[in-house]
Amino acid sequence: MQYIPLGWLKKKVKLKKPKIVYSNELSYLGNIFGRKINIIINSKTHQIEENWYINKNLGIIVARLFLKYNILRIFFYSIPAYIYNFIFLKKPHYKSNLVTILKNNFLNYNFFKFFEIQLPLFFLNLIFLIKKKEKIVIKKGEIVIFGPYSWNYAHQIHEFLVRIAYLNSLKFHTIYLPHFLKKIILSKIYRSIFKNKNFKFYNAFQTIKFINVSYLTHIENRFINKDFSQSLNFLRSKILQFFRNEKIYSKSKKKKYLFISRKNSEQRKLINEDLLFLELSKIGFEKILFENISVEDQIRISNNCKIMVGYHGAGISNCAFMNKNSIVVEICNKLYPHPHFELFCKMLKIRYKRFYCYRNFTNLDGICDVYKILKFVKLIQKI
Repeated sequence: MQYIPLGWLKKKVKLKKPKIVYSNELSYLGNIFGRKINIIINSKTHQIEENWYINKNLGIIVARLFLKYNILRIFFYSIPAYIYNFIFLKKPHYKSNLVTILKNNFLNYNFFKFFEIQLPLFFLNLIFLIKKKEKIVIKKGEIVIFGPYSWNYAHQIHEFLVRIAYLNSLKFHTIYLPHFLKKIILSKIYRSIFKNKNFKFYNAFQTIKFINVSYLTHIENRFINKDFSQSLNFLRSKILQFFRNEKIYSKSKKKKYLFISRKNSEQRKLINEDLLFLELSKIGFEKILFENISVEDQIRISNNCKIMVGYHGAGISNCAFMNKNSIVVEICNKLYPHPHFELFCKMLKIRYKRFYCYRNFTNLDGICDVYKILKFVKLIQKI
């Protein structure tokens, strides 16, 4: 049976177009006990705002996920993980596939799962009453964009930037965004693309009371549709236009073949990444850690790229800026076959190929078939 990621569709549903919703007052909860949640409560009904996420049901599912806590898991995981990190990760030249495999099987098995607690949804209202609140009054011509996962680069593209692109031709002159998007929006490239808009940033980690608020609901991004496709293509076309006007673009070093590393990621690692890159480097691939470079350089490098290879993660979301007929090779854990980047590629006319790991761990780490991937990449290089 194929695993379906959280919130993804098991059957076809009717498309809901994005819309502008007005509310007299909304309660925004940025965090609970230090966990980022970004949930919206309707101050009149005291329920989760129906349009908070892509649809009502998914909004409730994600809210419940944020309210799920496992007390004993903290103690079970942290001590062995700390010992492992201290002994092995402090020695970067130490290699042991056996130890790594044992680590991924042992540390991520939870013997205390029956102690997991699910906080009720009404707990959100209680927290909002207790916590100190900031007040933001939205004026005429201003609009807010809400949503979870605003700290994640991939979600910033397919849930926030696409909505900003959607708003670009509408009458609103000022857009309120979570502060996590500040680095992207204030970069030179996006300031140029959205030069007719002003941006304000609310602290997405705080508790806020929004008054007289208009906000844009989500663009459906779980299947191909006109609004999603047009917004993505708008972003890429404007980026290409920006580059054509930049002298530095023609002078910049072009990286034709890219391997996206997740070496610095806290989760979802490709355990045999070093071996895969060793083989790919022999046929002209360069390794890149996107988190270490500027927004402009991430986009510029991706736009110059002909073949991008990597394990599923935020770095591959830069495929949204690749040219038509370029190629994305995505490696996935079978337990998390997320289709977002495949959707990106279909809508942007980029060729796509997926490889599943032959060892798939529950923490979403994986071990891939290096030589099967290498064989495919060598083949497409000749095309």
